[in-house]
Amino acid sequence: MRCTVQKYMWGKFGCDSLVAAIAKNNDTDLTVTVEVPPAELWMGTHPSRSCLGAVYGMPPPGAVRRAVDGHPPLGPNGDGGGGSSTRLPFLFKVLSVRTALSIQAHPNKTLAAKLHREKPQHYKDDNHKPEMTIAVTPFEALCSFQKINSVLENCRACPELVAVVGREAVAAPAALHTSRLREAVVVPALKRVFTRLMTAEQARTVWELSRYLLHHLVLEPSRNCLGTVWELSRYLLHHLVLEPSRNCLGTVWELSRYLLHHLVLEPSRNCLGTALFLNANEPHAYLFGDCIECMAESDNVVRAGLTPKFKDVDVLCEMLTYDDGPPYMVPPLLIDGGAERYIAPVPEFLVDRAMVEAGGAVLLPASPFVSIVVVVEGRGEL
Repeated sequence: MRCTVQKYMWGKFGCDSLVAAIAKNNDTDLTVTVEVPPAELWMGTHPSRSCLGAVYGMPPPGAVRRAVDGHPPLGPNGDGGGGSSTRLPFLFKVLSVRTALSIQAHPNKTLAAKLHREKPQHYKDDNHKPEMTIAVTPFEALCSFQKINSVLENCRACPELVAVVGREAVAAPAALHTSRLREAVVVPALKRVFTRLMTAEQARTVWELSRYLLHHLVLEPSRNCLGTVWELSRYLLHHLVLEPSRNCLGTVWELSRYLLHHLVLEPSRNCLGTALFLNANEPHAYLFGDCIECMAESDNVVRAGLTPKFKDVDVLCEMLTYDDGPPYMVPPLLIDGGAERYIAPVPEFLVDRAMVEAGGAVLLPASPFVSIVVVVEGRGEL
């Protein structure tokens, strides 16, 4: 198949881009410009970006759908996941991330159907979008809320954030240390802080950051909050001087570090390492690196902050689970034949990965439904 390439400002340029390298080997019609770099390589049958080109010698357009038409089962339920034998139940992607994506979450099926019905121009389908991310290079991401105690302590230790969300929002509830009623204590506390941050007036937030930097760099340098000062200085230099037209959207992302887990997914020589699974209604933002991403066949994204795309802040703040547990990590399982398997807790997809040494071989197991194989690096015989 000939794959579709999506270009966004957060993508990597030139030889640093895994997306560009695979697209070139895939004979994809890709023109790399200095204005908007390639960011995503799509493999699948989603109506927004269905793969084009020759499959088994068939001409475009719609070749992939014709190739799979009449050859069920494509998915675990004997269809394409959406009731059609011409649709794959999953969407497979390669991402090359240079700068942070928007803070976002994906709706469950009930909310997806509602959003698609009410705002079809922004939500192109009615499906949920659980997804799994596997690092190809060291891959950074923000995801899922830290424990409520850590969130409130982080916030109280960050004067500029307290000034933005309000002192009462970061005050620990009286029952925090004794109550086990998550819905009554943890969820309201996290929701209050997150919503205040997502809906804060950008100009006020930038003023608070500037005042904080002036105090700690000039008036009271002995306190040495170097990590925070460096991060905020870099942000202010970039968004206020180098790129003022972005309207300070990055402020929300910078301060979200105090609320969400910061992960670095590490690949290794013999295996890709642990994968990150993101279920419906979990906040996340990718920061840097190259990855393989597999998800249910959907393009539904609810965004807030750091994006020129459509933002739906109220929906995002209302839809989140506000779980304060650890991120959902998926370790690989070694299976017969030498491949590794990442099993997601959803029926639409799983991912196998094979590292073939020179002169060696790996047996790819039979798949329960139609598969897509992508060569990330090297050459070989299939």
